[in-house]
Amino acid sequence: DLRPATDRGPDRAVAAAWVAEASGDRDGFARAVEQARGGPLGTLGWLAARARLMGHPDAEVAALSAVATRLSAPGAGAAVARRLATLAAAQGAAPAAQVHLRRALGEDPADVPTLALAGRLERDARAGHARATAEVAALEARLAQAEGSERADLVARLLDRYHRIIIALEGPLEAPEHAVAWAKRALALDPAGLDAVLVLERHLAQAGDWARIAALALGWAERSQAPAERSSWLHIAGELFRSRLAAPAKALKVYRKIVAHRPADLAARAALVEAALQIGDWAAAAQAHRGLAEQAPADQQALAFGVTGRLYEVAGDAAAAYAAYQAALAVDSADPVAADGVVRLVAAVGTYW
Repeated sequence: DLRPATDRGPDRAVAAAWVAEASGDRDGFARAVEQARGGPLGTLGWLAARARLMGHPDAEVAALSAVATRLSAPGAGAAVARRLATLAAAQGAAPAAQVHLRRALGEDPADVPTLALAGRLERDARAGHARATAEVAALEARLAQAEGSERADLVARLLDRYHRIIIALEGPLEAPEHAVAWAKRALALDPAGLDAVLVLERHLAQAGDWARIAALALGWAERSQAPAERSSWLHIAGELFRSRLAAPAKALKVYRKIVAHRPADLAARAALVEAALQIGDWAAAAQAHRGLAEQAPADQQALAFGVTGRLYEVAGDAAAAYAAYQAALAVDSADPVAADGVVRLVAAVGTYW
């Protein structure tokens, strides 16, 4: 049901969106969409419609993406996927547009509007590739002599042409293996270029070159200014080191960086514990697990502190182990793991802390 949610009673996201739209607050509207991601489909559909009316494609994409992940009935997502493809194409994200088009055609192969959009995107990509290729040599020759603002303008124009060529190679020209060289040329001009990084990641993943992808992710993390973005790239690198490259020591270093800057990142703490256990660094595992225990739900906290205490015991830190067991008993005085731990420590060391 994607009807407007105006008859569904009070809804915080809807109310926030109304206020943001009325005041022209685009950031506020985007926050309202994010707030509604797990809400009723009707609310998300209404938000997508309002975003379209106010000319806010990013918010519309966010709302429709949340809808698309939850539609399960056959054929229900064709129209949503087609709209997402249209928006992606308008933003110059041809690979994403192709993904949405494939989903739409998978649900309804005979849908005329979707077939028309697919044809238009293919024609545009082919034409864009031809034009861009013809212009690149002249722009690169001018760039070699340019300085200052002229150089910045030429770099921007060249990056645009490179990306048009990449889009065509990955799409209608069906020659994705040649896109890597163009992505490298784009990165030579703009080392922080996300589009080119993602192209390289896709092709390196197909080749199974996980070490190169991890290196790319680490490099992008170092250049990222936003903490959340930096954390996301570090998570990618950490997961690759841990699960694909069998390099838990490197994963441990990465997750330590995340936790140092984002102490509340429980996923990073859990991964840090696993990496530390893999290399036998019991002290690091215990310290990270204590952070998990401190933020665990109330009904799981005693068990979490008990595990922390046991890890500290194995690490040889009796005082920290005792403190962890006492924290568990403060939550649940009958917790058997913590009670046994306290008895065992006192018997072994002969003292209370």
